[in-house]
Amino acid sequence: KYRLHFSQVNDVIYSIDNEFRILDISPSVEKSLGYKPDHLIGRPFQELNILSPEYFDQAFSDLMKVFSGEHISSSTYEFIAKDGTKKFGEVSGAPLIKDNKVIAVVSVARDISERVKAQAALNESEKNLESIFDAITESVFLVDTNHTILKLNNMAAKRLGSTVDQMCGKGAYDLLPEDLAKSRKSKLDEVFRAGIATQFEDVWAKRHMRHTVYPVFGENGKVTR
Repeated sequence: KYRLHFSQVNDVIYSIDNEFRILDISPSVEKSLGYKPDHLIGRPFQELNILSPEYFDQAFSDLMKVFSGEHISSSTYEFIAKDGTKKFGEVSGAPLIKDNKVIAVVSVARDISERVKAQAALNESEKNLESIFDAITESVFLVDTNHTILKLNNMAAKRLGSTVDQMCGKGAYDLLPEDLAKSRKSKLDEVFRAGIATQFEDVWAKRHMRHTVYPVFGENGKVTR
């Protein structure tokens, strides 16, 4: 039963002895990296060109932890396939114990290449948005349903005579007279309720202000920002 499970899994299951030789590896490695199991079994892990060099130290550190009896729940390595392409794997490891001694490490590697690519693309997108956010010459605020400032651009902080770090987490209208604060809150509350952008004008400290308020929708379809 276990051999059948071993031969059918999509993740790669492998075991390594205390001389770092691969004792066994599931057939799924051929689909993942292009190598047949026979090419890898019995060979020292460090002699195989299946792990990017910059991940060797981490991999061997994890192996030594497991040989000392620990479990590794999640560690990410970059693997090199037979055709030279690189893939990211999320690896877990557990000690195989016999006669109270750790005789091998049993690991499971899951291909997370698409997740890593998606995260990298998301990070790049967020950097681009961050640059645009701070390049805007108008004051821009992101507030939650409690009218707490979650984010603001450098221009907004500068006009308030403060810094971004100092303003984040504060009430959006803490610096305003009570009547003006009440008026602006009512306008934003209507956007939170109706989910429709609005514009309005008012005067603060002898400055004529024009505001545009846009709803940001959460996963439940409600305005959360």
